[in-house]
Amino acid sequence: MPDHPFVRFHLKQDTQTERETPLLYYASDFDDERHRLLDIVRVRLAKGEQVAILVPLRRQAFGFAKALQEAGIEAQDPKSLDFSKEAVKVMPFHSAKGLTFDTVLLPRLVPNSFPKVSPARLERLLFVAVSRATRWVFLSTCLGSELPELARLRALEPAGLTVQVGGLFSVMKDERPSVEPEKESEDDLLDLL
Repeated sequence: MPDHPFVRFHLKQDTQTERETPLLYYASDFDDERHRLLDIVRVRLAKGEQVAILVPLRRQAFGFAKALQEAGIEAQDPKSLDFSKEAVKVMPFHSAKGLTFDTVLLPRLVPNSFPKVSPARLERLLFVAVSRATRWVFLSTCLGSELPELARLRALEPAGLTVQVGGLFSVMKDERPSVEPEKESEDDLLDLL
């Protein structure tokens, strides 16, 4: 297993807290992404976990909280956060700094969700968001409109990153979206994770 900060933090299991393999999900469209997110929230809540959904934009937090509530899942948006209650917390990345949750879900990792954000800043935001999880992290994007920075995460597949495409529960190598690795920089996502 490669010696990398992301691997040490999320892919190894330690004796006190069992960590699970992170999942990068390539949804076929927004509806697929939303349905997968709802399914995962239900499963994680059934396990008794604290769940947070971190989104790039504040307005997205209100939309996801409303969708969860309409699906019968207790959720709190940025205006109604109450950490004494066991409800899914939905907030923008910036609001989660310093907080931790058993499970962190990161939907809408598409370019439109990060207007005017430089690649270096985006990598730092993703690091802060990912590092809020103590047990498991779920990242999702849409096929054809994924963030280029996610291509570098694909390098972690041999270390245990799970990748799923469009609702498939197991993905064969030739079915995965081909993503060309970008030229590495000194401050890329892998170094931060």
